[in-house]
Amino acid sequence: MFACVISVTGLTILALLVNPLTAVLTLLALLGYAVVYTVYLKRATPQNIVIGGIAGAAPRCWGGWQ
Repeated sequence: MFACVISVTGLTILALLVNPLTAVLTLLALLGYAVVYTVYLKRATPQNIVIGGIAGAAPRCWGGWQ
């Protein structure tokens, strides 16, 4: 529940204060990390660290890091 509240809050802030495209891309990264990486790739491939790192770094690249 807490993760859902934080996710919705963060996506809302991105959509309103940055732009909607950044919010959508961040949502895709979040789903990719939570579903694809956590559920499937952690157990299936030794490349899980690289793939998880990409999913984790993507929102910072899109939103800018200041």
